[in-house]
Amino acid sequence: MDLTQTPGHLLRRGLKLAHLRLMAALGETGALGIAAGRLGMTQPAASRLLAEVEEIAGRPVHRREGRGLALTPEGQALSRRAARALSELGAAEREMADLGRGLSGHVRLGSVTGPALDRVLPALRAARFALPGVTCEVEVAPSDPLGDLLLAGSLDFALARLPEGRDPALFDMAPLGEEPVSLVVRPGHALARRARLSPEDLLDYDWVMPGPGTLLRRTVLERLAALGLPPPPGRLSTSSFLLILAMLRESNAIAPLATAVARRFAASPEAGPEGGLVILPLDLGIVVASFGLMTLRDARLTPAAQRLRELEAGGLVAERRLPPPAASQVYELTPRGAELEPVVMALGRWGAGTPVPAPEVGMSPDASVLSLKALFDPGRAQDAELTIALTLGEDAYRAHIAKGELELHRGEARSPDATIATDVATLTAVRRAPETLHDATRAGTLTIDGDEAAAERFLALFPLPAATPA
Repeated sequence: MDLTQTPGHLLRRGLKLAHLRLMAALGETGALGIAAGRLGMTQPAASRLLAEVEEIAGRPVHRREGRGLALTPEGQALSRRAARALSELGAAEREMADLGRGLSGHVRLGSVTGPALDRVLPALRAARFALPGVTCEVEVAPSDPLGDLLLAGSLDFALARLPEGRDPALFDMAPLGEEPVSLVVRPGHALARRARLSPEDLLDYDWVMPGPGTLLRRTVLERLAALGLPPPPGRLSTSSFLLILAMLRESNAIAPLATAVARRFAASPEAGPEGGLVILPLDLGIVVASFGLMTLRDARLTPAAQRLRELEAGGLVAERRLPPPAASQVYELTPRGAELEPVVMALGRWGAGTPVPAPEVGMSPDASVLSLKALFDPGRAQDAELTIALTLGEDAYRAHIAKGELELHRGEARSPDATIATDVATLTAVRRAPETLHDATRAGTLTIDGDEAAAERFLALFPLPAATPA
């Protein structure tokens, strides 16, 4: 019978998973007895399975060679395909398990502007490492459109407020916090140069206000009225953030923005005198009503969406702006998130002794740097005082060691003793076998600029334990 018959012939003839496992094992071992032992069966049972394979295939898949056997070309083809099929089944099993645990999948979330910056961005950054198999799409819009998207099934959840004109019973809402508002102007604005400001000073300038009927506009006007102030002068109302930015840059207007947004676009030394925005040093106490994590009533989230929702609501990471001269946005652990650090470090030290993973498993630059922190040996660093710039691919980190303590952060290092540029795999190999450092530098997979002795001393402070048997 010809093997090139219609597709599905082998399956219709009774080819089973046990047959595939045997053929894959034979291709790997070349011995029926060894293959049988690997599969946990007797050699006679394996012989019967092999005979079944040949009956199903309609031609020999093996031949005797001395005291052993060899696969025929047809047998080799079946063995290769069987190994691939078993590998795909194993991958499917892992993928299904990951989906069940929320480790992969696609999440659709929405957010109003402020929380998009100070909650969604930190959560997405955390998800990049905690949930590397999860992809996300984010819709930034006012609460009413987000509510409509939830009802249409286009979002899994949203950081928003209950939409107006909709029955609140349609949604589940977990409150997260209020949204403070700041007043911003362009760099060089006369108000930005004043040492003291009064609320009345603000009314000498046009305001760029949110569109009519929006919650932010109502909140601003109600707060000004509570302070005994009239509505501010203004000839432009818009909900377009790009138009607000353009208007501020090209005029002396004032705009009320969510504080998280204002901080994100605030001027910094790197931006120069014309870059960014300036937050006026006058707090009028404008606070938009509480927002929350909103889902459809009794909706069942996918595992991936549930995991990301927990990151959003858990408050483990937060965003803040560094003071000058850095004046940049950073993400940091909240006090609650910081409580996890000893646990993560202990797990890292424990995991370092497990068998080395296959190269294709890979490790992210941040995970590799986190392992440095976990395996830092203070005893080796008692008399060391080093500043090292570490570059892993496109990611830059700075490390400072003094008095047996390590500070390790993302970003460029100023005046480092040495700069080490490499990739994650090479860094791991050098840490596990320091004697390979010079091989790596000769091969160009690791380069050192500056004090080579300082770089070697630094790399020796993070010893990887010998891998324990599985």
